[in-house]
Amino acid sequence: MVGRNSAANNFGPTSWVVGQTLGDGCNYAGGAGIQQAIDDVFALGGGIVYVRASTVPYVVNLTLRDGVDLIGITVDGRPPAFFNQVIIQGAHTFTPAAGDAEALVSNIHFEDPAFGDLFTINSSGGGSFVLFAAKFCNLTTFSGGVGVGRAAVVNAGAGSSCLFVVYDGQITSDNIGIETTGAGSAQIQMTNSQGSSATDFIRFSSTASNIVLSNSDIGANNFGINDTVGLCGMQLSRSSIGASGPAIHTAGLGASVEVYHCNLTSSAGSGFAVDGTGNFQFVDIGFLGSAVGLDPAMNIVPIEWQPYAKSATAPALPSTLVGQRGTSCFDDTEFTVTDGFVQIIGGPPAGSFPTDSGTATPAAGVLNILGGPGVTTSAAGNTVTINSVVWTDAAGMVTVTPDSGTIDTSGLAVITLPAAPLRGEECRIISVLAGTVVTANVGQQIQIGAVLSSVGGTATGTAAGDTLYLTWSPSGVAWFSIATTGNWVLA
Repeated sequence: MVGRNSAANNFGPTSWVVGQTLGDGCNYAGGAGIQQAIDDVFALGGGIVYVRASTVPYVVNLTLRDGVDLIGITVDGRPPAFFNQVIIQGAHTFTPAAGDAEALVSNIHFEDPAFGDLFTINSSGGGSFVLFAAKFCNLTTFSGGVGVGRAAVVNAGAGSSCLFVVYDGQITSDNIGIETTGAGSAQIQMTNSQGSSATDFIRFSSTASNIVLSNSDIGANNFGINDTVGLCGMQLSRSSIGASGPAIHTAGLGASVEVYHCNLTSSAGSGFAVDGTGNFQFVDIGFLGSAVGLDPAMNIVPIEWQPYAKSATAPALPSTLVGQRGTSCFDDTEFTVTDGFVQIIGGPPAGSFPTDSGTATPAAGVLNILGGPGVTTSAAGNTVTINSVVWTDAAGMVTVTPDSGTIDTSGLAVITLPAAPLRGEECRIISVLAGTVVTANVGQQIQIGAVLSSVGGTATGTAAGDTLYLTWSPSGVAWFSIATTGNWVLA
């Protein structure tokens, strides 16, 4: 941190401090002093020039130098609390010699009231790479007068690369925000920043341009990003792009656009928030304006956004998801999964089951299907079977259950009826051979027609093929025959 520590140099570690006047730690004065300090530091191999906060702007057209950073500070060497505490007015250029070069400006408000381009960054020479970065800066231009009032012109010469970086900054232009030109590779990176312009905010006019935009918010009165040559690349993430025209426009099949988790706002007459041709890959886009959707002339490719739900044969996990945490896997015999959207095969289960008398609702996913009088149910696998009665064979002594059928295959069976039957429950008996004995339980009787057995009495078949169908009546405390074949003797 630059801070006061002596009367000769109140900013301590450096002699390259510029103020509006000499003294009080400032060794250079005014706009011309900024340029002189830059040139002196460049002659010594590079370093930092500090520009002290002032109530009036510094006025100068700067020629920036390779390896020399320009940083605004307050009187005690701290970063300014606001951009406009250090203001430099003028049109500035960075045109280093062939080869790799870099320059940084930070904590400064730049503006050009002369209506020209604010910054022009040039690279030249085969294989050269030029980096110019603006951090915590305000870049403001005005339209009218001389020039076109662009905030930055990124001009890459043939065979060279030129990169313009904006970090935690703000760009305001009454014309174009940033434009790329030249036959080389012109690149823009904009992070955690804001921008607005009266025409296009980003305009690609060079044959090999690209932009990486992240966590930023830009707005334009024409195109948000305009690829006029149709050969440029865009990688946009977690940002908002708004425009009166399309938020994104591409003019050729060679364009490549990738958009991740962005909002696109457009009132374009074309009806598309993104229009033109070229390749368009995306995931998680919000369309907030009157113009929505993507131009169908583009090659549109949704990007798989993982981890998300997949389907597979249980309990397997797709090989593509092995080792990925936070991924759900659904049994593909029960669910379908499309782009992370899960649906139950055949639709969701019924929430209620109306009947002839009342409605049943599953409890904890379970619905009981029970037989009533004269009816039983059974289940296996995915099948429920509803039966009148369940028949079994008997050859000796047996106590039967309600709603059952018994076949005496020997003529020797002694069949005891249930002890606590419910109204309407049935017991059915078939005697293959003569001699079947049916015994009422304690306190019960058996009635066939008008004849009634004793309490706890019996009904005995007298011939092969005799049948006896009995129904319980609690009011009579008796089993009544509703169908009889043969001659049954009651006792």
